[in-house]
Formats: sequence, structure tokens, C-alpha cells
Amino acid sequence: MKLQSISFDVVIHRVWLRIAEAAYVGQCEAAIFRILLGAYFLFNLKAFSWISAAPAAWFDPPFLSFANAYGSFPPNWFFYGVDMLLPLACFCVAAGVKARVAGLTIALLYISASNFSYSFGKIDHGGVLIHTTLICLSFSNWGCRYALLPDRPLSDARHNGSFGILAIVVAFAMFTAGFEKAYVWIDFDPSTSGFLAWFNGGYYTLERQHFLAPIVEILPPLVYELFDYSAVLFELSGLLFLVAGRRFWHGWLIAACCFHLGNLLLLNILFTPHAVVYGAFLIAPIAGSLRNGLPLPPAFLKVAMMAAVALTLYQLMVRFLYIRALESGSIAVNEDANMFAMYVSLVIWLCLIGFSVFGFVKGERRGASPAKEELSPAV
Repeated sequence: MKLQSISFDVVIHRVWLRIAEAAYVGQCEAAIFRILLGAYFLFNLKAFSWISAAPAAWFDPPFLSFANAYGSFPPNWFFYGVDMLLPLACFCVAAGVKARVAGLTIALLYISASNFSYSFGKIDHGGVLIHTTLICLSFSNWGCRYALLPDRPLSDARHNGSFGILAIVVAFAMFTAGFEKAYVWIDFDPSTSGFLAWFNGGYYTLERQHFLAPIVEILPPLVYELFDYSAVLFELSGLLFLVAGRRFWHGWLIAACCFHLGNLLLLNILFTPHAVVYGAFLIAPIAGSLRNGLPLPPAFLKVAMMAAVALTLYQLMVRFLYIRALESGSIAVNEDANMFAMYVSLVIWLCLIGFSVFGFVKGERRGASPAKEELSPAV
């Protein structure tokens, strides 16, 4: 029994070493990703002040929601405060002002306020992974470089472990999506199609008729079946590619980017936050290799800091005006906002795929992976 237990522990240890090595991101590269993530949030901050205008009778959260513990919508100042604190916390992440605490603060504010935004009968799962990324990487050393107020450095094992855990979360999240589809989509019946069910609902009900969506109806039935089977197999395979090694993991992430780009072009479904999550493993190492070949000049950091300050002030001003408009009841709906978001998403996915393929073809730099002793301690 003892021998079997030791053997099992050894297997788990070796699997973890492979995962941590496949997901490895250096501290300088993690800091560059932190700046990019903070900039993304400053460009794309969700607002929660609109909930303050909802009637109390609309409050109907899911059974397991934190909002049930409160019993009703909080006072207006709660949502106003969240909207004003979020830009400040995002600035702290981008500028490296105690980024560890700032990242956890953003996640806490988003999760708390989202519980009440999900109290109207619809749950949006699009932001789950990016907030999980904030939580995982807040326990790394991403706030120790290129930072105004650096975090206290943690051990290499904890830093590498945070990226390893994030990789497991990403692969497992995709696995759960594929596992649910497998029960319905893998039916070996060409007269039914899970992909086409998604397409018809979006195309005719939600008017998702942009980019390549109009050509879907003229595709042969065999293509729909291929979409069904390939989507399920791809989503189930993430954990296998993660354990297989670094190159396999990066290849699977590039395939995931192409998968989401196809969703955008054919189904007009936005998964832009996922591009940021994949960027933790794809963009950051490329940025790190560029940094080693061409060190970041001090002027670049000053310009980046000024841009972060300007974006923060812009977000604060927009949110203040939005709250004032809510109080006066004069909110206008921008019907072109969703189309603009789709074009922005298209650009982000294309850039991410282009940079990632460049890095993948170029190959890993010598010494880019950590030493085994850096990974071996438990997280």
C-alpha cells in the first residue's frame, strides 16, 4: 500500500512538473502582460451603475448567488462606488502600484457587482476566465518588475505555480464546454447539427448577420457535422495538450484563437476576454523575447504611464457623467456599440494569432523554460 501511495505521488509530481513547465512565463514577461491586461481593462471596463435604476421587483437571483444573502439590490452608492473604484484599481495593475492587491480588488469588485447584474434571469459567463486570471496571477511575481510600487517577491515555485494553475483552469473550462456538447452534438446523425442550432438562433432571432454569417446557410450538411465533431474533440483535448509539453500547449492555444475567430466570423459571438487570457501564455513570451533583443527605453515607460493616467481619468469622467445621466433619467442607447466591439474583437484575434504563429514558428529561445528545481516545490 505504501509503495502504491509513493508511486501515485511521484506520478502526480511529474505531471505537475510538465504542466508548470508548459505554462511557464518569466517574471519580466509576466510584468509586460500585467501592463497589457491593465490597459485592456481601462479600455473595456464594464459599468454597474445601471443596476441602481432597476425596480426592486426585478430582483430574482439564482439560488447559489451571493446576492441571495443580501436579499435585495444594494443602495445606489454601492454601484456608484464600484464604478469609480474599478478604473483606479485597473490603473494600479497597469502601473504596478501594489499590483497583487489591485488585481484581487478588481476581481472582488467585479464578482460582487456581477452577482447583482445576474439577478435578472441571465448569466453572462464571458468574464469568468479573465477574472480567474486576475486571481491566479495576483499570486505571481507579475507586480515585481516595471512597477511604481513593486510587490514583495515570492518564490519561483509560487510564481510558476500560479501560471500552472491558470493553465489547468483554462483547459478544464474548455473541457466542461466540450463535455456538455458531446452528449448532443456527437450523434452521428447528419440531419441534426448543434452548430446549426446555435447559428439559427443567433441569425434569425438576434440578427447576428455580419462577417461570414450569410454563407453558413449554403454550406453542405457534411460541413455542419465536421464543425460539431471537431469542436467537441478540440474542447476536450486541452488537458492532454497541456500535459504533452510546452510546444503542444502553445499550439493548442493558437488553435483556440482560431476557434474563437471562427465563432466571431460565422456566429458573431464575442469571446474577446479569452484572447487576453490566452495572451498570458502567447503574447507575453514574445514580448519578453523582443525585450531581450531591444530593451525597453525609459521614455517608453514614461509614455505608457502617461497613457495609463489619461485612460484612468477618461474612465472616471465617463462614469461620473453616466451616473449623472442615470440620476436625471436621460440615458441614450448606442446601437452601433456592439458592431464596433465586433470589429475590435476581430482585430485583437487577428493580431494575437499573427504574433502567436510568429513565436511558434520561431521556436522557443534557449533557456526559456525554468529549471526543474524551480518547479518542484508544492504550490
